Amino acid sequence: MTGILGEKWLKFTLLQETMNRKGVTLIEVLVALTILAIAFSAFFAFLNNAINKVSFSSSMNSAIFLLEEKLEDLYDKDFNSTELSDTLTSNNNNLFPQITENVLNSLSSYFDHYEVTNLNGKNFYILWNVKNLTSLVKEVGVTVYWRLNNKGHSVSALTFIRNRKWMGKMELHL
Repeated sequence: MTGILGEKWLKFTLLQETMNRKGVTLIEVLVALTILAIAFSAFFAFLNNAINKVSFSSSMNSAIFLLEEKLEDLYDKDFNSTELSDTLTSNNNNLFPQITENVLNSLSSYFDHYEVTNLNGKNFYILWNVKNLTSLVKEVGVTVYWRLNNKGHSVSALTFIRNRKWMGKMELHL
């Protein structure tokens, strides 16, 4: 049978054979499993990425909270307190040194003051340097550093603290 009639008969015969089968072949199962594996791997990659972003966001919120808390704490200190002392004048040109493993191992060589706080199972390093600008004003740089997924992250802020006990006479001239 050749021609159009032969092609129709062949298609009809193949369709009948396909409909008469009672199972699936191993190849069909493998193809279906491969498609499912690709779909699940894409889903799990997306899920892993989302979990990492949520973890980073949570850590960032904690670090910002600690940074703000330390800034408020330092602001409330007496101007001549030890926490506002410039104990390491060699760092006055760089209040925010780059933090590496060497720096973490010898914090007192790079920062005037530091604390380590554990929040939610993570260590946060609160580091600050003080620079005396005048007898009435200090420049303070605060950094909060933490590690997440073997990468270091930090947030920093710079502020100026004035001696509130010295209240000079203010005059307004118009």
